Amino acid sequence: MDAIDDADKAVAKFQQMALANQLARAMQNTHLPSRTHCRECGDPIPKARQEEIKGCQYCTPCQAEQE
Repeated sequence: MDAIDDADKAVAKFQQMALANQLARAMQNTHLPSRTHCRECGDPIPKARQEEIKGCQYCTPCQAEQE
């Protein structure tokens, strides 16, 4: 094994941990009602997003920043 293989493994492990953290955070919010306005910026959250993503708390741009 060389340094590149080690780096590839480290990146894969980091990505796996990040995904697990995102899933855990998403599952925490499913019991909450979806917000009508973003928790971060206060912009309205589209009705379709509120219905599709149960417990959504952020608009799409702010959610992307959270991730």
